[in-house]
Amino acid sequence: MIDSLTLEQESLLQQLEPTLRVNAIPSESVGTDAARFALERLYRLLGLKAPYVIWCDGPFQFSIMPLLLQMLVNLPSEQLDDKPGRHFGFDKLNALENELMKLLRLPRWNQALRGLLLQLKTETLFDLAYNDEERLPGMGDAYRQFAWSRCGISTADPLWKITRKSTDEIIQRLQQVMTLGLTTKLTNQLYTVPNDRILRTRQTIGRLLDREESLRLRDGRGSIFGYAQAGVMTLYRIAAELHEQISGTVFEDSLQSCPAPQAAPQYLNKRNLENEPSVNTAALMAFGPYEKFWGAWICHHTGCYAAIARMFPDLFSKELRSSLTDMNTLLRSGFAYIPLTRVVFVLRFPTTINVDDNERLHSIAGPALAFADGYGVYALHGIPVAASIVDEPESVTAQSIEKERNNEVRRVLIDRYGIANYLRDTGAGVVDRTDGAILYRKQQPNDEPITLVQVRNSTPEPDGTYKEYFLRVPPTMRSAREAVAWTFGMTADQYKPDRET
Repeated sequence: MIDSLTLEQESLLQQLEPTLRVNAIPSESVGTDAARFALERLYRLLGLKAPYVIWCDGPFQFSIMPLLLQMLVNLPSEQLDDKPGRHFGFDKLNALENELMKLLRLPRWNQALRGLLLQLKTETLFDLAYNDEERLPGMGDAYRQFAWSRCGISTADPLWKITRKSTDEIIQRLQQVMTLGLTTKLTNQLYTVPNDRILRTRQTIGRLLDREESLRLRDGRGSIFGYAQAGVMTLYRIAAELHEQISGTVFEDSLQSCPAPQAAPQYLNKRNLENEPSVNTAALMAFGPYEKFWGAWICHHTGCYAAIARMFPDLFSKELRSSLTDMNTLLRSGFAYIPLTRVVFVLRFPTTINVDDNERLHSIAGPALAFADGYGVYALHGIPVAASIVDEPESVTAQSIEKERNNEVRRVLIDRYGIANYLRDTGAGVVDRTDGAILYRKQQPNDEPITLVQVRNSTPEPDGTYKEYFLRVPPTMRSAREAVAWTFGMTADQYKPDRET
C-alpha cells in the first residue's frame, strides 16, 4: 500500500495548486498549437480525422461563427451530388465570401466574419462544402444527428467519455493501492475546496453568458420559447440583426433550408417557422448541433487526475496518461468549446478575470470578466449586475433599490449604496432603543428583513466627536440589548459589561 508521497510528488502537487485557482490564466505554453495537436490525438481515439479549429475572441463570435460558416458551406443537395472542379468550386466560394462580407454591415458581425475567414483557407471551405464527413463509429441513435450541418455533429459526449473512462480507471486503481489517509490528502489538496469554488464561478458565468449571448439554451417543455424569456429575447435580437442584413439573399435561403432542430419530436413547436425566419435562426443557435463543452471550469477534474497519473506513472498505462494529458491540454487552452466532428470552435480565455476573497466574480472598477472583443461581464460578489452599477455608482439610489425585484441583486445594490444610508433614506423603523444602541428593521419584499443595531464608540475622536457604527444582526433580534449582546457572541442575559471600551 502507498501511504506517503515522495519529495518529487509533493513538488508536483505544489506546482499544480496555483493553476486550479478560479482566475488562473494558463501560461503561454498552452496555446493554439498545443490545442490542435491534442485534438488531433483525441479525435484519432474516436476514429475521426483531425478537425479544423476556429478560435473566437468573445461570446458573441462563439455564438454566431458556426452560423456564418454554415451559410458559406451549406450548398443545395443537387450541387453536392455533382462535385465541381476545384477551381470552379474555389471561385464560387470566394464569391460567396465577398458577397456575405458586403451584406454584413453591422461592425460586430463583419468583425466576426473577418475573423472566421482569416482562419479558414478556401480549400477548407471546399472540403466542408463538397466532401461528406466520416461518421462517428458506433454513434447510432445515442446522439442527436443533424443532417443539415456541414460542420458535423457534436463530439462533446464522446470526448467526455474518454475522460470518464480514464478517471474511473484511476479511481479504481487508487482504491486498491493507496491508504485512506493519502487518498484524503490528495482529495483535500486537489479536489474538494477548489472544486466547490470553481463550480460556483462556473454557474455564475454560465448563467450570464446564457442570458447575454445565447451560448446555450435548453428550454422547458413544449417549445423553444419554454420559460427562459431572457435568453429567448437575446436569441430573437441576434437572429433579427442577422436577417436585417441578409434578407432576400441566398444566405437567408441557406439558413431556411436548415430544419430547426426543434422539429425533432422532443422539441415540438406549433409556430409556423416558414413565416418567421428569425425564429428558425434562433432555434438553430439555441439547439443546433452545438453542444457546448465547457473548458475553463471542468478542466479542474481533468487536471487533478492528469496530475495523479503523472505522479504515479508505474500504476497507469502510457495510453491512459496520454489521453488525460491531451484532454487537460485542450481544456486549459480555451474557455469554452463547440466540438463537432469536422470543426471545433474554441472561445479564447478572457483577458481579465477578477474575483473576491471567496473567488466569486467581483470588481468595482470595471468588468469582472472581459474578453478581447470588448464583451464584459459586470458582477459584485458573484452577482451579475448592470454595467452602470459599477461604472456609475451614483446611479444607485434608494428608489432604484426599492424597485429591484431580484433579491440577490437588491442585496449587492444595498451594499454598494451603503446599508446605513439605505436605512436612513428609506425610513427604516426603530424597533428598540437603549443607552448607546438603537435597533432598526427594514422589511424587504420576498426576503428576510434587514436588521441593524446602531452603536456608538465610547472613546472620543481627536475632535471630540463619537464615531457611530451600524452592525448587521439576525432578524430575530427583538431588543437593542439583545442585538449588541449577539455581536459579542452572548445572550442578552449574559451581556453585562462593567464598562465600555
